[in-house]
Amino acid sequence: MGPTFELITWNFYWRNIEIDIPKYSNMCDNCQRTNGPRHTKHGSLHALEQGCKPCTHICMDSVTDSPESDSTTTRFVVVDLFTTIAHYIRIKKEGSPTVART
Repeated sequence: MGPTFELITWNFYWRNIEIDIPKYSNMCDNCQRTNGPRHTKHGSLHALEQGCKPCTHICMDSVTDSPESDSTTTRFVVVDLFTTIAHYIRIKKEGSPTVART
């Protein structure tokens, strides 16, 4: 349990206190604003390599929840970093296996 639990249990006790305090803390707007992230810091971003000829360096990403076209809302985007030409591939189902087969 965290410091909030410890501070409250110094002076108070009730049945299901172990459940109520984390539940309240997770729903409390003030607690969410003042508590910082508990994960490690994110790494720094690095620029992508610029290719020296077409199709040597590409980057890929997926775009979800886009307007429906041909009954699909997900696009797989492949960009050639040398020519900056983008290819948009429609995907019917989201997920790694579908993208790998495409």
